[in-house]
Amino acid sequence: MKFDLVKTNIGIIPATDLDKEKFDKVGIGEIFSCKTLDQRNAGFHRKFFALIHIAWDNMPHKYMSHFHTEYTLRREVIKREGWYEYYKDLRGNDQYIAKSIAFDKMGQEEFEQLYNRVIDVIIKWLIPDLDKDLLENEIMSFI
Repeated sequence: MKFDLVKTNIGIIPATDLDKEKFDKVGIGEIFSCKTLDQRNAGFHRKFFALIHIAWDNMPHKYMSHFHTEYTLRREVIKREGWYEYYKDLRGNDQYIAKSIAFDKMGQEEFEQLYNRVIDVIIKWLIPDLDKDLLENEIMSFI
């Protein structure tokens, strides 16, 4: 069972009504474990996906055959930025898979660094004529 808690000046309390329902199922005196997470800003998460959407919409035609969806583009720019896992396949070939950017996989500071480096990847590899300030303004108007 998983539920979110908030630390207040009077103690730890459930974050939502649904969390309270789950929390109430824990018996008095029962021991349970907690894991703290560096919670990410959901607005910044939306900003990242706006960046990917804008890059997709402005991608040069020559790359359309490389990336069939925004998902494949997102995975590639994340991988190109360096956020990947490496392994050798059954034939001994080097393989790289973009790591997850899920909320529980990276904190806010690390996510912001990834965001900034992905912008650099998009400008360097995908849309070199793109002005970084113009891109940031477009992202802000998109979200």
